Amino acid sequence: MKKISVIATILVIIAVPYLGAYLHHHGNFPENYFVFPPTENRKPEPNSLVLGITFVFFVLAILLFVFPQVFGFKKYKGPRQAIRTGHKLPYWFWIGLAVWSISFISFAFKWSEPKWFVQWAFLPLCWGFIFILDGLVFKFDPKGSLFSNKKIELASMALTSVSGWLIYEYLNFFIEHNWFYPAANLMSRKVYFLYAALGSAAFIPMSFEWYQLLIALKILNYKYKLGPIVAYSKSVSVILVAVGFGLLFVTPFISDNIFYGIWIAPIIILASLMRFLNLKTPFTEIRTTGNWTFLLVFALTWLAQGLFIEGWNWASGFDLPNGSPYSNNPAYWNYCIPFVSIFYVFEMPFFGYMGYLLFSIHCWLWWSVIQGAFFPSQTHSLSDDFVKS
Repeated sequence: MKKISVIATILVIIAVPYLGAYLHHHGNFPENYFVFPPTENRKPEPNSLVLGITFVFFVLAILLFVFPQVFGFKKYKGPRQAIRTGHKLPYWFWIGLAVWSISFISFAFKWSEPKWFVQWAFLPLCWGFIFILDGLVFKFDPKGSLFSNKKIELASMALTSVSGWLIYEYLNFFIEHNWFYPAANLMSRKVYFLYAALGSAAFIPMSFEWYQLLIALKILNYKYKLGPIVAYSKSVSVILVAVGFGLLFVTPFISDNIFYGIWIAPIIILASLMRFLNLKTPFTEIRTTGNWTFLLVFALTWLAQGLFIEGWNWASGFDLPNGSPYSNNPAYWNYCIPFVSIFYVFEMPFFGYMGYLLFSIHCWLWWSVIQGAFFPSQTHSLSDDFVKS
């Protein structure tokens, strides 16, 4: 039953925006509407009203993460565990550092040769960094190291991550390519699809490695433990599912005005599905105990990783004589986000980084719903205790 429910839900997530786009374009899709990878951009203009609203949400997010007491959180006064620092960095940390360093140097110095390495350097760059993170986790908490203790789970995360990201590449069609790949023509489309699949295998492992590191450092373990309980019935979850699918349906009609729907809709749909299937989600503790730690700490994982990966991406790029962005790295991407294309940090508009908070939660939900439905007997590193304190 769980497998059928998950497969059916994913198929509907795929079908609903397609149906909306089909009706919007009267069955005649524009040329290159479904071409992957997109290589050209458009020029959405900043909008002061949307910028203002976005700024308000940005301020609220800052207050929630930095000053949670503003939202009714209480200060935790119970026992706390100290950081453990007695372990040496493991050998895979140094291997990861070497692999990552060579890959990053090829980006930063704009290598064009050897093509067999430069054009695929994004893969060792990401996985080298994963092993750096895992090595740091091992140093502070050996039990939290996925490579040391959960190799099968780490590999499963990598496989699951491919579909978890490619569904966003699919949804990107319906918002007229908020991100695109100017240098993708360095490869054929078929080879690039393989490249994208292999590259995206790192995304979910990255989020879990960051989570394990943040918990091992014990910086935020107690900050969000005593938050408000937000209880809601399963009837509300049904309404949320309807809202999620509604967002996906209307997105092709007003893509510039509701582009953020592709980041919100899968989260509320998957979280509600997991509730119906009695699978634990980051929202479970909020509804039952008021412990927001897992949700808020995990939300920061891709915000942290996003700063790194956007920096790597920026380092690999350069401008052509006509001013167009380009790179020797086929994975190089750029953005054309409606209304907020202003105040850039690397290639990403400043306010666009809020999307990484949502993508973090998506990574956990996607991995957990696939794992819970198809591999329920597999040990889950976070199944017994969401927050190690």
